[in-house]
Amino acid sequence: MILDAISTLIGFLAAIFILLHVPSCSQHWAQKIPGIAQKLAQYHNLTLNLAMILAFLHILLIVLLVIL
Repeated sequence: MILDAISTLIGFLAAIFILLHVPSCSQHWAQKIPGIAQKLAQYHNLTLNLAMILAFLHILLIVLLVIL
């Protein structure tokens, strides 16, 4: 039960960082929201790395839940 909640929270955080990453690397979004996209471009690698790490942890927790 606790692992389910942690997995859900980590998945939610990973989704947030994925959504923050997209405007920093997409030309389409950079034109739609120029101010925010320019700010997020400064954190391009950070948002990508955090999203990948959290998504990986989310998958590991799901596998752990299936095994247990």
